[in-house]
This record gives sequence, structure tokens and C-alpha cells, in this order.
Amino acid sequence: MPNHHPHKEGKMAKMMKEQTAKISSDVYLWAAAGCITLSLGLLIIGLYNELAKVAKHDEDEEGGGKSVLYDRATKQLSESF
Repeated sequence: MPNHHPHKEGKMAKMMKEQTAKISSDVYLWAAAGCITLSLGLLIIGLYNELAKVAKHDEDEEGGGKSVLYDRATKQLSESF
């Protein structure tokens, strides 16, 4: 037979529960959506910067002109969206 011990909440947990219960769940939902949107934006900016670095590196090695790797990567990115 399992041993059942009653779970006691601490003062801090009880206070946090009371305070968060005052806020509508819509606020948490919109905050989460905003965080996701911001994260995706930062990811896209990071990918763009990385592609620009790779393209610049390829141009420096080849002595100018368009980078084949950059063209291939941008084509793959545009097809994925």
C-alpha cells in the first residue's frame, strides 16, 4: 500500500499562487506568443548574419563576384518559407 503524505505548500509558493491567480491567463498566453515571436526574429537575424559572413568569406577567397554558397543557401531558405 503506498505511503500517502499530505503535501504542504510553503509560504512563498502560496503567495506566488495568490498573486498569479489575479492575472488573466490571456496575459500569460500573449506574453508567451510575444516571446516566441521575438525568438524567431532573433533566429532569422542570426541566420542572415551567418550567411552574410559565409558569403563575404567566399568572395574574399575567390577575389570578388557572387558567392555560389550564398546563392545556394538563400535559395534553400526562400524555398523553406
